[in-house]
Amino acid sequence: MYGEMTTRERLIATIRLEEADRVPVTLYEINPYAGDDWRVKDLSYSRLLRLAKELQDTFASTPIGDPNFSRILEAAGEDQVQRRISDVGVFYSSADTIEAYVKKRRVGNSLFYENTVETPKGPLHSVERVDDNVATTWQVEPFIKEEKDVERILSLPYKPIKPSLNHFFEAQKKLGDRGLMLLSLGDPLGVTVPLFRYEGFLNYAHRRKNEVLELLNTMHERFIDLYRYLTSMVHGTVFRIWGPEYVTPPTMAPSYFDEFVAQYDSELIRIVQESGNYSCIHCHGKLDAVLERIVEMKPDMLEPIEPPPRGDVTLPELKRRAGDHMCLMGYIEAWDLELGSREVVDSKVEEAVSEGAPGGGYIMLPSATPIVSPLPRNIEENLIQYLQSGRKYGQYLRRTSTPLG
Repeated sequence: MYGEMTTRERLIATIRLEEADRVPVTLYEINPYAGDDWRVKDLSYSRLLRLAKELQDTFASTPIGDPNFSRILEAAGEDQVQRRISDVGVFYSSADTIEAYVKKRRVGNSLFYENTVETPKGPLHSVERVDDNVATTWQVEPFIKEEKDVERILSLPYKPIKPSLNHFFEAQKKLGDRGLMLLSLGDPLGVTVPLFRYEGFLNYAHRRKNEVLELLNTMHERFIDLYRYLTSMVHGTVFRIWGPEYVTPPTMAPSYFDEFVAQYDSELIRIVQESGNYSCIHCHGKLDAVLERIVEMKPDMLEPIEPPPRGDVTLPELKRRAGDHMCLMGYIEAWDLELGSREVVDSKVEEAVSEGAPGGGYIMLPSATPIVSPLPRNIEENLIQYLQSGRKYGQYLRRTSTPLG
């Protein structure tokens, strides 16, 4: 029998596909130790955060270039935080070589960001919206609205960026051994698709695939430099790679996953792993048609593995097909936490642990976390139940007879 692990030890053991002292349970995107997280400053989240310190296995997430994070903080008046977290230049090229500016305007309960980028072939424009008390960013107008806009983006000069990691190291010091640091970055697809309206991207992908691939190749060149820089600066950190879900079936055929995701992300994953860090593929939705393709990319982790009907592969099947190759994270659907009862949440957690825990390599997390303020009372109660049930059912020592090592 082995003693209780620290959260950091527990998460690392599970990522390495070992049985830890218990199944890790996490809210994932909620870090109770982050003084600059908007939830930490929101009184309606205080009870949940207090219990999260006691019950959850924390990932301390630092997004890089994520508008769903930076714009929200900026809208809340956190300009200094936004700059030191998300200074990724213009289309991941140094802003020193490109003229770009942002105009902000308020209309009612919304803040609009009007972006302009000057290019050798003419200006580019986009508009984003952030609503009060809702932690997400809405696209109003994309950068790419006509074919010339693709040419304009490709005409811009490129100079590698080196984002400041001051915030990361401050958060790491606060966290200690109470969790794992996590950097959340897009892949080439993840940052290319939002340049279009989504239906516009799908149309381009089918009619003008070569131009889409040229954009992806351009972003990949920049991401290779960015990932190499970031991985040289940190160690033992999870790199959460988002973007693959944009082309999973039934939206697009599996062959597009090979061309738009696998060929790029495989190299990013290799860079992360060779540096002593951990790679995690973030991919919502249906996985059946691309699961073996993800396995071939060799990430350390896959999340949020959603159950049917939103997903299309059960947890036992995921364990059979992928569990020997990577850590599986998730299988608790957000709508059960939003709309279900505490009894439903407890039952879902017990089922997920019983199916995911055997043999190790399973971390429990929800498919999404709340983005509204104030936190609705029923969601607060369900998230607390989720944490409590995860700790109650997730004890390996009660469920298995084979100890580690």
